[in-house]
Amino acid sequence: MKIAVIAPLMQSPAGGGAVTDIFETFGIIARTNELLILSARFLSSPFGRGVFKEKPQLNVNIIDFETLPDRETFIGRLLDETAKFAPDAVVIADAWTTKPYLITEFRKHWPVVVRVYAEELLCPRNNQRWLNAHLCDSSTIENPNSCVDCARQYRDFIYNLRNGADNPLTEEMRVADIFRNDYPATISAALRGLHAIVSNSEMKSLLSSAGAARVSIVPLGVDTDFFSPSSDRRDRSKGNHFRILLAGRMDDKSKGFKTTLDACNILAEKGLKFELLATASTMPDPAMPVPPWLNLLGWLGRGEIRDLMRNSDCALVPSLCREAFGLAWAEAMAVHLPVIASDTPGPLEYITHGVDGLIFPKGDVAALADSIEKLMTDDALRKRIADAGFHMVTSKLKWSVSAAETLKAIKTAVAESSIIT
Repeated sequence: MKIAVIAPLMQSPAGGGAVTDIFETFGIIARTNELLILSARFLSSPFGRGVFKEKPQLNVNIIDFETLPDRETFIGRLLDETAKFAPDAVVIADAWTTKPYLITEFRKHWPVVVRVYAEELLCPRNNQRWLNAHLCDSSTIENPNSCVDCARQYRDFIYNLRNGADNPLTEEMRVADIFRNDYPATISAALRGLHAIVSNSEMKSLLSSAGAARVSIVPLGVDTDFFSPSSDRRDRSKGNHFRILLAGRMDDKSKGFKTTLDACNILAEKGLKFELLATASTMPDPAMPVPPWLNLLGWLGRGEIRDLMRNSDCALVPSLCREAFGLAWAEAMAVHLPVIASDTPGPLEYITHGVDGLIFPKGDVAALADSIEKLMTDDALRKRIADAGFHMVTSKLKWSVSAAETLKAIKTAVAESSIIT
């Protein structure tokens, strides 16, 4: 089978779960199928879209745009390059506000499956789904016009903050041109009859309620050869402080860095000895002093994160946004590290509280502090949860499973399509 994967946000090395999934899942699919990934590079953009610092092991066609394209130019060139490949099916993968327009145009020509990685079909702001520092309960399904108004407010806020310059989300809003007044109708039409792959039950329910034809739950996987336990883990019996790891895009306020700092302040006030390693470059508020138990590491590479996991005592995933999956917790478990995660859809789908991880209500500082203290003071609990988490991930969350289920969804879309390619 010939499969085209549309991934305009792709770059290398991978900067998140979506691109990691494309490399891993479709890398396996490409072993037995002819596969082409189509990505876009905006040469005038500073955000790294379509930049490959490492040569991918997959067949990738990077389409260059000298200036930021309009919607018709952007989608038109992707359509033209896809037509040259003549696929049997198309997977629309990593994209944000351009996604509903891509769905609309591509399924005129080919059977289409959409891989949903976050909230890109529910909110033009994706994981920035915030209103006055709290989560928004609305979505494009219930109120698309209101969502466009909210996106406009967000754009104006970013332009004011950045002196008229884009961030990655507003840049894609400009390409998608979502303020042309056709976004509400387009997103509604795109969801009807959709064949989608998601990572959790909540997203499946939402898309099904909007008229999606088939929605498959397929988890991301973990490279358990790379993310594996080390035989020379640090020994706390030698007087080492309890080490807490907070890995991920911690400069993004939706990831829960402030919640973690407040929880750790409670622990410090109790006189407990620990250190927090956070992959953040600054404090959530630049005016906040850096406490003595905090080490700001900035963004780290994959190997550096793994080595820190191997030499930590627990990992936190305190996200405030609705994590669709959350690769960080799965990678930590694969290294035999006990995990504490907030009750967002991804962790709730796969982690059983008290068995293979600890779950706390998102944003609940006291509950997070209590969970950390439990692992800090109960060696048996920490080992039991680490053992169970390791077993769960290494037995269930494999890239080979993700690839097999993804290919099954693609073949179903082809079989049920009325389009003859």
